[in-house]
Amino acid sequence: MNTKKKILTGKVIAPGKNKTVSVLVEEFKMHRLYKKRVKNSKKYLISDDSGNLGAGDIIEIKECPPVSKKKRFEFHKIVKKKLHG
Repeated sequence: MNTKKKILTGKVIAPGKNKTVSVLVEEFKMHRLYKKRVKNSKKYLISDDSGNLGAGDIIEIKECPPVSKKKRFEFHKIVKKKLHG
């Protein structure tokens, strides 16, 4: 059984209330036919118990057991902190 957790890097776009943060993850994939790079993006709701994330921070999120209906990832670490102010 494979127990490796998925780790994604994304940008915080909406720090919410009640320990929830919205993160935008963008990735580039090669188009099968045209061999061009195509950008795919997806938003994830993550569980953040620390509450120290702000809009614009680049973070890593890690897969976890379901916390709620839409939250399947949790905060792992900050890659780059945006200077707020």
